Amino acid sequence: MLIWLQVALGGALGALARYGVALWVGRNLGGAFPWGVFAVNILGCFLIGLLSVWMIHSQHLAQYRPFLIVGILGGFTTFSSFGLEAFQLIEARAWKEASLYILGTNIAGIVAVFLGMNFSR
Repeated sequence: MLIWLQVALGGALGALARYGVALWVGRNLGGAFPWGVFAVNILGCFLIGLLSVWMIHSQHLAQYRPFLIVGILGGFTTFSSFGLEAFQLIEARAWKEASLYILGTNIAGIVAVFLGMNFSR
């Protein structure tokens, strides 16, 4: 399959998954904190850590990198949404939520990549 087609198909699937997960988490946790995008970003960081190590050790999986990493996870994890929601919290002067969201997403994301990579090892 052409690489651009793999990326496009994966991106569409990732975007649909992102929408579904963010909607479900947001409905179940609610509140001012943007739990949906937070959950998507952390899950995406974990999955990219996991898949990146698996692909290093598997020639078979490496051929699916454009579909899985660039397409699905690229469509799934959108830090543009993170930036917008962080800005909206700051603009609303929700300082505690904004601080927790910005720091929590970044720190937990890095920890999730670490855990994903170590889990796959």
